[in-house]
Amino acid sequence: MCILLCFLVFLFRERIFKGYQWYGKTYFILSIIFIGLGEYWCCPVGLAWHDVPYNYTYRFKVKIDDGANIILPKSFFSLYDFQFTLGDFKYLSSEPLFRIVMGAADESTSHFFNTERPVKEIFEYEMFHGKHFTDILKREKLNDFLQQYIFNFNNTPHRASILSYFKAPSLLYTYPRKISIKDKQKITEVSIIEVTTLYSKSRGFEIVREREVFKSAILMNKNN
Repeated sequence: MCILLCFLVFLFRERIFKGYQWYGKTYFILSIIFIGLGEYWCCPVGLAWHDVPYNYTYRFKVKIDDGANIILPKSFFSLYDFQFTLGDFKYLSSEPLFRIVMGAADESTSHFFNTERPVKEIFEYEMFHGKHFTDILKREKLNDFLQQYIFNFNNTPHRASILSYFKAPSLLYTYPRKISIKDKQKITEVSIIEVTTLYSKSRGFEIVREREVFKSAILMNKNN
């Protein structure tokens, strides 16, 4: 916003433009050269992708001190809920996976899914042509974040602040919507479930695989 406002101020200062020739053959030729070679000197980010009917999503399941298991809504991780909704946690898996994030893939993966295929064939192709994304350092950083975040949650009242009702509408909707953890209940363990889904014209939308890719006991105090 600041950049745009400064640009508007620049445009409306007439004396900057007065008596100056901004357009001409020289600038036209230079613009063609600079714009034409922009791919090499500017290194733009690729904004095109291929949609595929196969996708990986992740559920965050926690165990509370009374032994119940609960699926956390992404809003639990506010102000990081957007990152956790779109988060790419393939580095937690020890198995090869496709380069797919939120149903978007590269050209080669998209080409494979142009034909409707049985689940068994997809799994076999994934095993031989997928990539290992395992990253121990990222896994440790995620564990540190979850330990600190949930420790803070366990040691603060769970009642929502009145200010939480005055916020912008959610950009992305996921379920469950509400945190079903009562006040004074504490989270003792967190695990992450990788959910693989597939859509086909013959079978519709279905969950074809669920597997646990992360589990960690939550420290109850900083001396542990």
